[in-house]
Amino acid sequence: MASNVHFPTDMNLLWDSIHKSLSLLNKLQSKVKMGGWRKSKYIERKLKASYRETSEIHRKKGGNYQERLKVSASNYLILSKKVSEKIKKSMIEAAAKTTENIDKQLDELACYVSMLDLHVDLLERRVIKGETIPHSEKIFSIYERHVEWLSKGKLNMPVTIGHNVVITTDQYQFIVDYAVYEKTTDKTAANSIGERIAAHYGSEYDLESLSFDRGFYSILVKKALEKIFRKVIMPKPGKKGEAIELEESEAAYKKDKETT
Repeated sequence: MASNVHFPTDMNLLWDSIHKSLSLLNKLQSKVKMGGWRKSKYIERKLKASYRETSEIHRKKGGNYQERLKVSASNYLILSKKVSEKIKKSMIEAAAKTTENIDKQLDELACYVSMLDLHVDLLERRVIKGETIPHSEKIFSIYERHVEWLSKGKLNMPVTIGHNVVITTDQYQFIVDYAVYEKTTDKTAANSIGERIAAHYGSEYDLESLSFDRGFYSILVKKALEKIFRKVIMPKPGKKGEAIELEESEAAYKKDKETT
């Protein structure tokens, strides 16, 4: 299940954070006036130009690519840090100036400023310091922070960002269960799939068999589900032992694999 988000890079996610933070700040100024933002449009245009310059160098590469990228990214980072500090000071000023309830607006603004600071840090570490950023630290959208990178964009598989969805059908191809995964693998989800089906249908129907594809294989989960279902079809990926080869070669096993 793909989400409607643009291709993420540290550079464009930093720009998204800046643009959203400035937009929220402008809305906040309709309730409480803050000094120092008379040229807010100019500040935003300057930051956007710096982002585009850095992004173009990164996209086109060319001679002295690394040196030019570091210089441009450094300027982009300096401007980004300045606007972050300026916004934080204005937030303190706004909270002290008014008796209106602006907590919700300040909380939302603080959230996007934290995204701004995060991507300043990530861009600085990756481009200036040459670090490799661990996957666990990456965010792929500042608006939908829950999304995951599902496909790396190899041949015939475009980049996909969103969530995996598991769908279970009966022998007549009617959907009987589904779940949206969030930071969950097939192996860890297999047991909960079987338990949900048993809870929903076990008292009314005879649970003859349950079939998974290779990505779900786990011998422990298979044994647990065999206590609920008469037969659990869970093909083992890779090299198989003699007992598993014999089981998966049986005609009844193949039939159940195709029909359940």
